[in-house]
Amino acid sequence: MCEGLETPVTLYGHVFPRPLSALSVMTSRVLPVLALILAALALAPPARANDHWQVLATPAFDSIGQRDGLPHPIVTAVVQDAQGFMWVGTQGGLSRFDGYRLRTYLATPSDPAGLPHAYILALHVDHAGRLWVGTAGAGAAWYDETRDRFIPLSPDRGMLPHPLVQDFADDGRGGLWIATRGGLAHRTADGTLVTVSQGVPDPRISSLLRDDRGAVWIGTQGGLARVAPDGDGPRPFPGLPEGMAARVLGKDAADRIHVAVTTSDNDQLWRGGVDGFTPVKGADGQNLGFPRGSLVRMVDTGTGSLWIATLRDGIIELEAKTGRTHPIRHDRADDLSLADDVLFALFRDRGGMIWVGTRNGLSRVDAAAASVTSIRYSPLRREGLSGADIMAVDALSDGRVAVGYLAGGIDILDPRDGVVERLPPGGLLPDGAVLAVRLHAGRYYVGMQHGLAIIDPVARTVSRPTMPDPDRVVHSLLFREGRLLLGGRAGLFVLGASGKTVERFRCVAADGTDAAAGLANAMSLLNGPDGRLWAGTPDGLHAVDTGTCTGQVLRHDPADPASLPEGLLSVVRFDSQGRPWVGTMGSGLAVGEPGGGTRFRTLTTADGLPNNNIGEILEDRTGAFWISTADGIGRVAPDLTVTAFRAAEGVSLPAYWARSGAATPAGDMLFGAGGGLTVIEPAELGPHRPHPPVRLTGLRAGGVEQPVGLYNGTRMAPPLVLPGQQRSLSVDFAALGYVAADLMRYRVRLDGFDSDWTDRGPADRSVAYTNLPPGDYVLRIQAVAPGEDWGADDFTLDVRVEAGWYQTNAFRALMVMLAALLVVAIVQGRTSVLRRRQAQLQKEVAERTRELELANRRLEQLANTDPLTGILNHRAFWAALEAEWDRACRYGRVFSVLQIDMDHFKRVNDTYGHAAGDAVLQTLTDRVGRLLRSVDRFGRLGGEEFAVLLPDTGYEGAVQVAERILDAIRTEPVLFEGTAIPISASIGGSSLRPDDANVNVILHRADAALYAAKGRGRSQAAFAEDGAGWLDQARPA
Repeated sequence: MCEGLETPVTLYGHVFPRPLSALSVMTSRVLPVLALILAALALAPPARANDHWQVLATPAFDSIGQRDGLPHPIVTAVVQDAQGFMWVGTQGGLSRFDGYRLRTYLATPSDPAGLPHAYILALHVDHAGRLWVGTAGAGAAWYDETRDRFIPLSPDRGMLPHPLVQDFADDGRGGLWIATRGGLAHRTADGTLVTVSQGVPDPRISSLLRDDRGAVWIGTQGGLARVAPDGDGPRPFPGLPEGMAARVLGKDAADRIHVAVTTSDNDQLWRGGVDGFTPVKGADGQNLGFPRGSLVRMVDTGTGSLWIATLRDGIIELEAKTGRTHPIRHDRADDLSLADDVLFALFRDRGGMIWVGTRNGLSRVDAAAASVTSIRYSPLRREGLSGADIMAVDALSDGRVAVGYLAGGIDILDPRDGVVERLPPGGLLPDGAVLAVRLHAGRYYVGMQHGLAIIDPVARTVSRPTMPDPDRVVHSLLFREGRLLLGGRAGLFVLGASGKTVERFRCVAADGTDAAAGLANAMSLLNGPDGRLWAGTPDGLHAVDTGTCTGQVLRHDPADPASLPEGLLSVVRFDSQGRPWVGTMGSGLAVGEPGGGTRFRTLTTADGLPNNNIGEILEDRTGAFWISTADGIGRVAPDLTVTAFRAAEGVSLPAYWARSGAATPAGDMLFGAGGGLTVIEPAELGPHRPHPPVRLTGLRAGGVEQPVGLYNGTRMAPPLVLPGQQRSLSVDFAALGYVAADLMRYRVRLDGFDSDWTDRGPADRSVAYTNLPPGDYVLRIQAVAPGEDWGADDFTLDVRVEAGWYQTNAFRALMVMLAALLVVAIVQGRTSVLRRRQAQLQKEVAERTRELELANRRLEQLANTDPLTGILNHRAFWAALEAEWDRACRYGRVFSVLQIDMDHFKRVNDTYGHAAGDAVLQTLTDRVGRLLRSVDRFGRLGGEEFAVLLPDTGYEGAVQVAERILDAIRTEPVLFEGTAIPISASIGGSSLRPDDANVNVILHRADAALYAAKGRGRSQAAFAEDGAGWLDQARPA
């Protein structure tokens, strides 16, 4: 190589030799590196204190799929609008989510106010709060919330370069940049649409992003472009490998843009901004590389890491501080894992929740729950935990953690490297549950279901000291005065000096009394701050002075509410004040007096504990105690106020084992659970979560559905006016918090009508009023999360009910005057004869009225019921079916239809006569009717044909109903005039599908399925379902 030339550098397949001097080489290399290091240190977000657990952690996702109302399983876009609703775009329609249910908009190209296309590719909320929808074939439209309609771009103001819209970005001046497959478009503030071709490296645009400075970044198949904050159009942005496809993934908390650059070999992640871009390095110092074309989106979790969605490998978590990456994948053995590994969308809402659009629905996880980490077991994770039920935990001084399992075996977890080591190697540990683990002097002492085991990890040996009692269960271990004490089912034991035998522990006083005699089933052993040995047993709380061999026992006294609570004592701990903390199985947590006093204050679920079965008690560095229970974890502050931690706070493992927990030297709280390990970092407890806004999700005035957007906005909404003839009001509502939706409580009051608040739960978020008197009202709605108190109104709506003509003061005055004149005329003109005649006339009128009412009711009954069977006739059943169709379409529900046809009914008529045939039909009606719910509808379509409508019932439920009907029909023959007539029937069924155009389609499938059942021998059911053929499955009854 020629002297003075730098070694050629290969970058993305291109070689760049540059003649540089030695000084310039050093300057050009060292100074930028130093600058980047300093910039990274200044801009990197603070790392969480328990980030070292993230290698082993498994985020707990909550997934929403088609069974929950999504119109299509593939979720392509997610966004949060200005009101707080989440909008979910799919390949089959658009849904609005309020934390409880989805409201779905399907494509209606023939409706100018409907969704223009079913395939949604992009969602965006602009500066004015308008929701924009980008489709795969009909361009873009925005949602008018005040009229609940979609407004497409007007062709009179310009055309998009291509109807497939990929992305949106605000221009900062009231306009919008629109990325399409055929180029970039700009919609100005006045609505004019202009195609922009200058300054864009390639018309195939994949992504847009507006940074905090107001610049818009454009990712194309030919490179990156940028629109400056004060610029009029895009300009190619240098600094990335030339000619390579660039996709703008997102930005981090420091407003650094992250771009996926697709090379010939892979995707590389670059990071930067207006001052330039550099490749992101991994923990090994090399450029991070990913499968080619796999990177989709990126969000900053707000907890020191970035999540990158990929097209086939789930989520890649990138630690901003270390450069380490961790996969977050779908695990078919873990219901709380990511719904699928094929991802299309990634979004972080204003509350910190991360939403992931997958091939199999929408997954969401609360990234703001930074203080809680879950390490869940899965048989499919080879590098993970060995078992599901962690019965014992010991925090080692070097930061590692030993965990023992109900199924046997011990793991050593190293959170720093994400390594799980089996202990001892080679399966040397005896079979049986591990109930306690303690590391002492380089050896692991293991209390097990079948005695004591001692593991030497260096020598890789396991020894089994002999025990004197056949019942060798060891619940607890304690080192005291250089000796190892064992709390067993048969009493208290001590490991002999040789380490080969276990002897019964005795402490005999001068009078011959053994102070340790009552310590059988010592579930919890500890050295008290008073120097005594403390033990929790089924008999009570024991304290033994091993010097004088005297003891004290604290028990439950039914007559003393300040005594120790009743029940098995599961765990005992002391705090820094010398107070005993005693956990029970079923009676809550008892906190005693300092110095081991006999009086206790008991905390239960009434005080805020998640459950009264206490598992473990751990004290953090602030003096607060963390309590694991059978249904979550509680935090007890020094003043004994309780805060519950459940799924909403990130605790995805609800049930915890007794005495399974430890505090690490770093201050982490560890709890063994059924399903894995929970790690809590008290120092990461964030501020109180913002109170979620309450919004209307449905509004009906006078029975007519009204758009809710006009009344949900932040601006002052006009009063809702109800005309005098429409004096009913019904509203649905929800708090748009998305984290603890199932735990929210609501209350409603209509000022001017209600005298008090009406409580509502999360499943009953609606209120209705009918026949409201004329006047002005104010509807008030309040919502509170667990642990909150009722406060100010979260939502108010002014309501005005207008008076009808018959409710005006003038009409009332006229009525009073007429009544007065009538009274005078009656007093002056009535005679006794007229009074008798009037009485007779009134009697006749009343009788005629009753006869007329009876006749009307009879006519109505004849018009809607079958005269032979008494069930719905064909017309009434059809009306019920159409009503259920409307309800299912509006609320995204499902229903099924069964068509029932008597087998060989003509033969019954011919053989036994028409009277017998009528008896058979009546018997079938009675047998089927007894099997149906009150909401089901049963009708006779004609002759021997019947039909059943099953609301809120899908395919599986319909199959079960059909089988029960068949069994009921053919269980026994029909007795008619002493003759037993055997009967059977065939059934064809069909369930509502998303692509059904009307009820005729469903009935056609059910009818076809009925013919299939007839053709296969009768007396069976067939169902029309999706599949290779029109009749996918037919089941004999």
